[in-house]
Amino acid sequence: RRPTSRAPSPRCCSPTSSCNDRRFTMNQQILSQDEVDALLQGITGESQKLEQEEEQVGGIREYNIASQERIVRGRMPTMEIINERFARNIRVGMFNFIRKSPEVAIGGIKVQKYSAFLREIVVPTNFNIVSVKPLRGSGLIVCDPTLVFAVIDSLFGGIGKFHARIEGRDFSPTEQRVITRIVEVILAEYHKAWKGIYPLELEYQRSEMQPQFATIATPSEIVVSTSFTLEIGETSGTIYFCIPYSTLEPIRDVLYSTTVGDSSEPDRRWINLLKTQ
Repeated sequence: RRPTSRAPSPRCCSPTSSCNDRRFTMNQQILSQDEVDALLQGITGESQKLEQEEEQVGGIREYNIASQERIVRGRMPTMEIINERFARNIRVGMFNFIRKSPEVAIGGIKVQKYSAFLREIVVPTNFNIVSVKPLRGSGLIVCDPTLVFAVIDSLFGGIGKFHARIEGRDFSPTEQRVITRIVEVILAEYHKAWKGIYPLELEYQRSEMQPQFATIATPSEIVVSTSFTLEIGETSGTIYFCIPYSTLEPIRDVLYSTTVGDSSEPDRRWINLLKTQ
């Protein structure tokens, strides 16, 4: 038998063949011109420029109520000034209370989630819930147990050398009374630090020892926190301030302002000039 030869498969040899037309048409339909332009704009960044121009011209931009990414995580110059004032004031206030002048170290201002703030706190500790007037909402003042015991030791004539432990028990009535006095000093000196900037005042509500009962915000809510470490004798303890960002948002422009003057203090130079006229 002669070997049978297979017939060659049909191929499109002519450029004008209909199958080539179909293949070219399919490749052409993969990306449209609008899609190509969108990709090019994404690479060159022109789309972002166009969006910014539209925001500037129209003055309207999209806003997601459920998102807190609008928060500017930059410096808060006014809050830094307030913290510096409070650091000076608390030294005087604690000296009047325990007759010892503590060394005060200011921690940085943190804008973070409430759950992240609670993870930084060693429990059990003293949580003091305060109302933030005239704003809406509550804040938190946390007193480290080592600070409480250092103050108690100083009040009874000690030098802050021995450390007490609080694991597994609540504060005693004597310790709770000392905590109340410490919080009173903190509230008074913090109110002084805000004078001339904004009439903000913290009012004591209640105290807790466990973070699950100190619910001033949801775990995912953004808060503004600051820490102050007080060194009394050979012992150091920390005071934490924590306020939800939603509470401070009405005075956001004040906190981020770089020009803050003390309106409560008169300008003596102008007073003297007016007297001489």
